[in-house]
Amino acid sequence: MKSTLRDKYLKNITISEEVIKNINTKLISVAEAVNKQETDTKKQLFLTYIIRFDEKGRSLFDFSEALKCYKDAKRIERFIFNLDSVQSFNNKMFGKSLSISFDVFDQNNCRIVVQGDDSNWVDNTYSVLMDLLEKTKNYNSIIKTSITPLLVQVGGVIIGVLLSIKGAQWLEPKLNIQYALPFAFVIVFLLFS
Repeated sequence: MKSTLRDKYLKNITISEEVIKNINTKLISVAEAVNKQETDTKKQLFLTYIIRFDEKGRSLFDFSEALKCYKDAKRIERFIFNLDSVQSFNNKMFGKSLSISFDVFDQNNCRIVVQGDDSNWVDNTYSVLMDLLEKTKNYNSIIKTSITPLLVQVGGVIIGVLLSIKGAQWLEPKLNIQYALPFAFVIVFLLFS
């Protein structure tokens, strides 16, 4: 039996309570659509939640309990949606499975994986969920680049030099020495550094 897989790392997204509710609603409709067609209970889908918060974790079958943990937590560390059939739970080569993971500490654990023995179901489900997740994109990718630290350093040096020049111009009249401006600049620049 052939299994199809679609996955993607989720980067630069912002997850809120509303987004979690929307994902849950979409996953329930995906599960209901499959469960209406499948007569074999081993192929029917069930939804589970894993939430890690305040240095403890829970694995739940009830979304209202997961949402309560989410609301009551001081710090959310991880939230995972799993949609599996008994068949895929035992062996990912058979049946249908889906996982959406959000992890605060490790961006490499933020991922969507849709897998199953029906490639149409995999492609359609993946597309629907990606449309939903694309709406959660933020603009961190603009700030979090490899060149950002360099720009901050260069900008800081330029501002430091400009402030040192301004400070030297202010200090120059108070100094009654030859070459007061360069001397004042060096003093202010060293103080700034």
